[in-house]
Amino acid sequence: MKWSDLIWQKRVSGSILFARLSFGDTYELSIVQELNEAGLYEVAIFQDGNFIQLPGIHPESDELLDDVLRFQTREEVVGIVRKLESITGKSPQNVYE
Repeated sequence: MKWSDLIWQKRVSGSILFARLSFGDTYELSIVQELNEAGLYEVAIFQDGNFIQLPGIHPESDELLDDVLRFQTREEVVGIVRKLESITGKSPQNVYE
């Protein structure tokens, strides 16, 4: 999947763009444009509707981590997509059409 393949939606309350990808029946990746931070995104991974953290994607630390990864560049988001493809063996599909 290329960045240009993402189908973006606008939040009703403003001009924030968001996209969602599914990787088979296993994971979904939420991508949301950061407010007032051009070119940066926040991402979250879901399994069965719940936030999850995955090794190799979320930083490892002794501290409690947030499930949402903020201030990700486009290249970092594409890297997360590639890792999820590798983990699941599935190509991402846009949830929003």
